[in-house]
Amino acid sequence: MKYIKNNSFKGSIKLSFVDKEYGTMPYIPILNWYEKPINAERLIDALQSMVDIEPTLGGRIKKSIFGNFTVECIPNYGGIAFIQKEISDQKIDITNLFNVTSPFENDFGLPLFSNEVINKDIPLIYCILVQGKNLWGLALLVNHYIADGNIFYKILEYLSLEYNSKGALSAYKKLFTYDIKSSMEFIVWLIRKNGNFITKLRWLLLNRQQDKQAKLSNSNMYCSLKCILKSSDLDFIKSKVKNSFSTNDALLEIITPVPNQITGILMNLRNLNQSHIDINYFGNAEWVVCTSPNNSEGKLTHDAVRDAIVNLRLDTKIRDLIFEDVLFHNSWVKIQYIPNFGSECSRQYPFTFSNRHENLPYRGTLFFKTTPEKYFLAYTDIYSNIRQIEHKLRELGITEIEVTKNSS
Repeated sequence: MKYIKNNSFKGSIKLSFVDKEYGTMPYIPILNWYEKPINAERLIDALQSMVDIEPTLGGRIKKSIFGNFTVECIPNYGGIAFIQKEISDQKIDITNLFNVTSPFENDFGLPLFSNEVINKDIPLIYCILVQGKNLWGLALLVNHYIADGNIFYKILEYLSLEYNSKGALSAYKKLFTYDIKSSMEFIVWLIRKNGNFITKLRWLLLNRQQDKQAKLSNSNMYCSLKCILKSSDLDFIKSKVKNSFSTNDALLEIITPVPNQITGILMNLRNLNQSHIDINYFGNAEWVVCTSPNNSEGKLTHDAVRDAIVNLRLDTKIRDLIFEDVLFHNSWVKIQYIPNFGSECSRQYPFTFSNRHENLPYRGTLFFKTTPEKYFLAYTDIYSNIRQIEHKLRELGITEIEVTKNSS
């Protein structure tokens, strides 16, 4: 394992109260596959250029006795971890789109959860170059304390840009912005929007929901569904849901079980004009809008989803958040970046190590583009709901579906 370190900057960056809520979430793990070689030295040089411009990427998480979280940067200390691993091509199968495990184990001692790094010399970013004979993989893992999906893909984009054109990042004084005040002002405004105490309590309960579900997602209470969708499938789904605003809205209506209690939709606040949060704001700037069925059938409709998103509502009762499970929906399609490292990416997916099979760390869905032509839907829920969703998808003519019942 090689560490790409900051050579000159000493200082610290304060994390927000939102960032601190992500400690029980795993590192964000994405694996990209290529059919042409990735040069290790060029990749190391690109990582070094990133750390030289943005030392925070090689920093370490510190927590004070007062509970404040910072990323500490010290010259020639810490760094991004770079790992090279050679494996046999026989272990690699990128054609099986249902397989989202890596062809290698976590034999590097990498942490599983973000809060394992507090006050320890543990990297916040791992870059793993997988070398086969005819396939090359690049795995990137980023600690959730410092990045949500948007920032993860920005890191991947900058790495690709510098790898493909050495010196490309020299035009940047900084890669990210750290204006916590303006970003948190908007989130605080959201918390106060419908009553400060009640809305903050809802927000905290939603985060605790994810903590609770993370402990249960791999138990035999839950079942997992994986589905491969083509662009034509998504177009057909949208045509079946009249007046839907987007494909995501239409898909949500189709794949939400009936009756449903509470649906939580993860949103990137950087995409909202009214938020004034910089697109490169470092850290977490996500918000969960919550909505309940708006009809007597207990069915969630796309117009209820769109209303909740437009008004950024947490439209739920405190009692329900305490006693009911929220169904979380997370789509990466709009923020996804498919990187080029000397050649086009053949496949991208969030992975788990081959010696640690896991479902989603919450009850709900993850939707992303996995090849240039196909999309991947992962779904974790109770068995009866999964069977209901499978039936809906098959009625729409979608056949690439795999359902597994947990046995742990």
